[in-house]
Amino acid sequence: MYFPFALVVLFGMFSIVAEAGQQPSPSDNLRFYGLELGAAMNARIFRFQSTMIIPAGSPESNTNAIQYLWPGMEAYQRNNVFQNVIANGAPGEWYLEPYYCCKYDMPKRKLWDPNVDKIFSPVAMLVPGMKVYPGDSLTNTFTLNPLTMKWHNNWINIPGPAGTAAGEAAFSGGLVFDPKDYDDDNTTAGEIYTSAIFAIELQRAGQWDFGNLSWRDIILEIDTKDTTWCTNGPHLNNEAPFKFNFSPPVASVVDNVVRCYIAEMNFVSP
Repeated sequence: MYFPFALVVLFGMFSIVAEAGQQPSPSDNLRFYGLELGAAMNARIFRFQSTMIIPAGSPESNTNAIQYLWPGMEAYQRNNVFQNVIANGAPGEWYLEPYYCCKYDMPKRKLWDPNVDKIFSPVAMLVPGMKVYPGDSLTNTFTLNPLTMKWHNNWINIPGPAGTAAGEAAFSGGLVFDPKDYDDDNTTAGEIYTSAIFAIELQRAGQWDFGNLSWRDIILEIDTKDTTWCTNGPHLNNEAPFKFNFSPPVASVVDNVVRCYIAEMNFVSP
């Protein structure tokens, strides 16, 4: 995995990539297809939930063809992302991998390894990867505790036909993420997440060869009374154009918090 600050101007989001300490190069062939949903620079997200239908497995291996599919949240400053990544493995395989990304040359706590207090890496994998199968329904929920400013990241995976045939059982899990653990130099101190991101990230020889990527029951709650950001719907995140569609967003306001609901969204093709 490498640190991609140089890519921010071009792509508007961070990447999770394969080799530590490397700088971007043309051989990485980094490409994004992404949508963004958010209100304003000072309107923080309280909750972001979505259900991804895991797509068909790719014939490619992650040894040279890297594919990442993810929902996540990005700060207005565009200098860090909190995301649940679906990453390709061997041909036909997908893995759920929660990540925090990216701050360069700053210690990171590897939360799932009690024997390693800190590691020097621009990217922190927050728990070990979990295998999922095409057709699974994976619900990811990011919830902010406003008293502690810690994030609760929870996931529930319900097997589809392929997972059931392989003997997969439904599973759930979660973690508590404290941004202060990743802010030892105070460069992101006090920053809030203001944008929900939906992304397909491709590197090296990776291709969009897994068909349609579908999302269901998207819920985003933001600290604002303005509803136009919701009713206008998601928009391109300064990425390559692609074919997508979504059902009409529905906004409601309770206690100065806008709750935006989108029943269905589909990434169709490049």
